Amino acid sequence: MARKTQDVYDMVQTIMPRIPQPYTENVIEDAFIVMDGDTSLLDRLECCRTAHGRDVTNQMVGRYVRDAVKGTAIKQVVATRTNSTGSYSKLTFNR
Repeated sequence: MARKTQDVYDMVQTIMPRIPQPYTENVIEDAFIVMDGDTSLLDRLECCRTAHGRDVTNQMVGRYVRDAVKGTAIKQVVATRTNSTGSYSKLTFNR
């Protein structure tokens, strides 16, 4: 069954290889920073926000990044390195 936010999922799959590894607890903010540096990704982000709303799109970016890195959210923090999202979840990893 297709996801309701398949376009957001596909965008995150495009972003993940571009996030520096090893991933840090700030990997969700790192994903938004990758988008900030690429106008085609910013265009895709805006299309997703038009389709789903800003909050839903940002939440789904966070969820899909978290799932991709197999992380667990530990706390919500204010984003300081990007204006593309106001806040994000810091993650912990079971390594």
